[in-house]
Amino acid sequence: MYVKRGRGRPSRRSILYVDVLDSIVSIAGRYDLDPKHLIDAFVEAWNNETSHLGSLKITCREINHNSATFLVTDREKVVSQFPIPLDALNFQKYLKNQIQHFPPPYHAQRKLEGKQKKSTN
Repeated sequence: MYVKRGRGRPSRRSILYVDVLDSIVSIAGRYDLDPKHLIDAFVEAWNNETSHLGSLKITCREINHNSATFLVTDREKVVSQFPIPLDALNFQKYLKNQIQHFPPPYHAQRKLEGKQKKSTN
């Protein structure tokens, strides 16, 4: 009997990081930032309590046994707040590798389309 093997189940790690990577890509797209630099800013905030990237300030608000919660602000305006698993912060190379597989958010795609139309005219 022939059994076709599929791609297999995704690793638990990649499932846990989807929401984190989606949030990072979305924020990076909205503020015209490189998502890999944004990952570095989260790691810096985890180590030093706060970090800055462009007009954004990232503050590590809480650390518990398995995650750290970050607040992202643009000047005084709250942009986002979400937890990141500590193992993701320890292995930011994995996050940076996986982030290249995420499509840019819709508003970032619209910006790119507008820039491409201007350059062709």
